[in-house]
Amino acid sequence: MIAEQIYKELERLLSEGDTHRIESFLLSAREQAGKEEDYASCVLVGKELFGYYRGMGDYGKAFAAAEDVLLLLEELGLEGSVTFADMLTDCARACEETGRLQEAYRYDAQAVSVYEQACDGGDCRLSGIYRHMAALLKRMGEEEKAGSLLKEALAVMKKKKDAQAGQAVLLTALGLWHMEAGKDREAAEEFKQAAAFFEATEQPEDLQAEYLTALSGLGETGCRLGDYESSLKAYEKALLKVKELYGAGESLAVFCDNCAAVCEILGRKEAAGNYRMQAAAARGGH
Repeated sequence: MIAEQIYKELERLLSEGDTHRIESFLLSAREQAGKEEDYASCVLVGKELFGYYRGMGDYGKAFAAAEDVLLLLEELGLEGSVTFADMLTDCARACEETGRLQEAYRYDAQAVSVYEQACDGGDCRLSGIYRHMAALLKRMGEEEKAGSLLKEALAVMKKKKDAQAGQAVLLTALGLWHMEAGKDREAAEEFKQAAAFFEATEQPEDLQAEYLTALSGLGETGCRLGDYESSLKAYEKALLKVKELYGAGESLAVFCDNCAAVCEILGRKEAAGNYRMQAAAARGGH
């Protein structure tokens, strides 16, 4: 049994819309691979089962599939491999999705240790794991530790060439963390750097929301720090981006309201009134 055959059959089932047979095919393939002692295929099928169950929202079975692969890799003496670390992160996601946050954190921490050894000090994947661990810690109420891990994630990303988008995402996350901690000056600087990185690179669709978050954070911290000109500039950029991406709606209206509020503070009554009218129009008013 080889990977090409497995993927070919999966592709056929998906193309025919026969998704209900995917589980039985994968279970049968895993059993056959085990009989043939084709352990590479066992691992491959186990990973596919994890993805299938997770996609179906059956996180208990997803975790069991990932754990089966971990046990097999341990039996093969491959617990120091990148594949083992990858499966540890899969277990972490499955645990998180069933509310087992501390267990998810432990799996991620173990993955970090393996990646650091297997990849000679780790690679850019560490940045993503640190960010995930930070999110887990935040949900568990450990804000300080979460911030420290975000800084570690950024340090890893800075070592990678041509990773401006990755740095921007992490700077945005750090900005939010500092803003929630009341450290507005630090947050403003991080949002500023993040926005500059986003604007210097082509933004894929999945990063548009991150860019808007950075602009929104820059607008809010500008107000908190009394830098209303910078605040208005950030909100106006966000408004134009929302209009470009989504058109009229509540999101556009909110940024119009923000611009209006800052214009009021700056004494620009006419501009404030115009933004109020835009907000009403975005909400479907006249």
